[in-house]
Amino acid sequence: MSNNTTLKNDLLFQLDAHLTRDFTDDFWGSLDAVWYYGAESTIGNLSGGELNDVGVGFTLGYQLTNNWLLTTGYTATVGGDSEDLDLGTFHLNFVYGWHELIEGIERLEDAQAKLDKRRFRNMIAQELDAEARAKDEQIADLRARLERVEAKMAEFTNSRTVAGR
Repeated sequence: MSNNTTLKNDLLFQLDAHLTRDFTDDFWGSLDAVWYYGAESTIGNLSGGELNDVGVGFTLGYQLTNNWLLTTGYTATVGGDSEDLDLGTFHLNFVYGWHELIEGIERLEDAQAKLDKRRFRNMIAQELDAEARAKDEQIADLRARLERVEAKMAEFTNSRTVAGR
């Protein structure tokens, strides 16, 4: 006598909805709702009921780097037709994501940072050049004043010498 039994599961459909809030550029949270439908199981001739349940929960996420994300949260079923599913789960996830766009964005950010540094250096150089030109003009003005004073002193000295003879 053979004891072969077959386990069959129908598809599980799941619809999620999230209301999110960014607390900082890297830290966010969400209130979550989920609807499970389907997944009727059959073992041999025995059939279980299909799911039609609703769950709620929350998730907190922190973007560690451009590629790494850490999330944690809790979800629990709160109602539905199925008496078989009574779910309460905590989760902790590390997610690594890579895409050419992310790498491209990082290269653009690096290029932008270099460009910003170059622009800042050029701006400082222009300000220093302007200050140096202003100082040069002040020096030229002081030299011209000094020449006028020296000319007046020479005039005064010559007039005293002529008057004293």
